[in-house]
Amino acid sequence: MRVASVERETRETRITGRVDLDGTGVAEIATGIGFLDHMLEQLAKHSLIDLTLKAEGDLHIDFHHTTEDTGYVVGEAISQALGERAGIERYGEALIPFDETLTRVALDASNRPYLVWKVALSRPKLGEMDTELFKEWFQAFAQAGGMTLHIETLYGENTHHIVESCFKGLARALRQAVAIDPRRAGAIPSTKGVLGRAQDSALRPAQDSALRPAQDSALRPAQDSALRPAQDSALRPAQDSALRPAQDSALRPAQDSALSGRSG
Repeated sequence: MRVASVERETRETRITGRVDLDGTGVAEIATGIGFLDHMLEQLAKHSLIDLTLKAEGDLHIDFHHTTEDTGYVVGEAISQALGERAGIERYGEALIPFDETLTRVALDASNRPYLVWKVALSRPKLGEMDTELFKEWFQAFAQAGGMTLHIETLYGENTHHIVESCFKGLARALRQAVAIDPRRAGAIPSTKGVLGRAQDSALRPAQDSALRPAQDSALRPAQDSALRPAQDSALRPAQDSALRPAQDSALRPAQDSALSGRSG
C-alpha cells in the first residue's frame, strides 16, 4: 500500500498528515483556515488521494506559518508514499477551466524540486487569507514533495476562481504522475535508474569521496611531509654536523697536544 503519515512540530505549528495515493479522494482537513481547508479538499477530491490533515498554528499572528507548513507536510507525505517512485507515470499535466479562468499545470515527480509560478492575483485577500500565501504553499509542497511544478494562469479575473483552478490543476496532474504504469513492471522511470530517496545515496557518498578524502590527503599529509621532515633534515642534522664534529676536532686535539706536551 502506498500510504504515509507525517508529523511536523515547530514553535509555530504542530501538524499531522496522512495520505493514501490509491484512495478515492476522501478528505479530513482542519487547518484553522477556512479557505485553505476548501482548497485541500479540492486537492484530495480531484487527485483521488485520500488526505487527512490536522494543524494547529500561530494564527493569532497571521496565516503564513500554518499555510507554508501544511504544504511541507502534504508534500513530504506524498514523497514518502511514493518511495523509490518505481513504476509510476512520473509526469502529469492539466488544463483547468473555471468560468472565465484558464490555468495550466505541468508536473514532473522527479525529486528535483522547482516551482514556476506565473499567477497574477489582483486581490490581496480571500476572506481573511492573504493571497500571496498561495505561492508559499505551492513552493513548500514542491520542495518537500520533490516535484518540478509549473503553474500558469493563462487568463482570469476572479481571484477565487484563479486560486481554485491552481489547486484543481495540481490535483489532476498529480493523479496522472503518481499512477502506476503496468507496462513499466515496477521499473524506475529514469535512465539514471534512480528517483526519489535513492538520489540521496547516489549524491552523498560522491560528495564525501570528492571533498573529504581529497581535503585530508591534499592538506594534512602534505603539511606533515613538507614541514616536519624538512625541519628535521634541514635543522637537526645540519646542527649536528656543523657544530658538534667541529667542536670535537677543534677543541679536543688541541687540548690533547697542549696537555700532553706540558706533562712530558
